[in-house]
Amino acid sequence: MKTVYFQLLAVLFLFIIIVFLYFYLRKGDGEERMGKDIWTLRCRRTVPASGIGLRQMLLFRRRRDEASLPEGSFYLGSNVLLDDIVLNTRKSIRLYLNVMPDKVLLTVLKGQVKINGYIYQKDQNRQIVIHNYMEVFANEARLLFRKGR
Repeated sequence: MKTVYFQLLAVLFLFIIIVFLYFYLRKGDGEERMGKDIWTLRCRRTVPASGIGLRQMLLFRRRRDEASLPEGSFYLGSNVLLDDIVLNTRKSIRLYLNVMPDKVLLTVLKGQVKINGYIYQKDQNRQIVIHNYMEVFANEARLLFRKGR
């Protein structure tokens, strides 16, 4: 009987921790991201939805998405848990964006991107300067960086 009480108490404790972490993370994210949006990131898939797979077709039906970027730094990639902005791509990719009022600095942490016909491989020491209306191809996604809202 003591084992049952212990198990119920452990489950209740884990539930309280999960609820606490959920509200803590949601609160912190809202406070961090408040600011004036100075860049817009538009993403469009370059492959048809039939080539992605059933799971992605059910979860991500839209072919075009848009995100507003305030000044600061963001992780953009294919990992739902670790990245601030999530790309729905077959291959794993992770980019670091440093958003400034006049430019965006992009660092490829995992995978590769194509900018102006040149392919940039994973290199943590190289920062690529992105200006207004530049296109970045990351796997099956075409990213368009646009200054302003």
